[in-house]
Amino acid sequence: ADGNLVSGVKAAYYDNKELEGAPTLEQVESNIDFYWDRTPSTGGLNDEFSATWEGVIVPETDGVYRFQPSRWTEVTINGETVGEMDNVEMQAGESYAVRMVLKFDSGWPRDQLDKYAYLNWTDVSRDLEAEALAATEGADVILFFGGIDANLEGEEMGVELDGFL
Repeated sequence: ADGNLVSGVKAAYYDNKELEGAPTLEQVESNIDFYWDRTPSTGGLNDEFSATWEGVIVPETDGVYRFQPSRWTEVTINGETVGEMDNVEMQAGESYAVRMVLKFDSGWPRDQLDKYAYLNWTDVSRDLEAEALAATEGADVILFFGGIDANLEGEEMGVELDGFL
């Protein structure tokens, strides 16, 4: 934006599945988290399309970060390919160039035609249980509200954690 830094990722959308030609739309997105059947059209995209998102991550703390991209995407960090659920060691204050590519093909099996894209990352080097226990030291009462999501439990998915049969 006029040479100034902005928060978000630079997105480029193409009206074909191979990133060919000029993008039909370029804009800055606040993050990579889309489900196009439930959000307004990004304008002029047909069933087959491709997209790139580029940005920089600057971690606030040193740690090991686990990256979880959506299916049918390719993610690179500083030019190195990062697979689904891969861990990447990162240093606080360092800049890491991130690029994600999606190539959506309408020829995919019907049950896989949901048009979505996301990229999540989590600092897995933190001991969240120890942090939670430390936060409760000296408390007279603790109210805990917790739950699970589809990343932990699914139909016929073996879960090997305390408390699960």
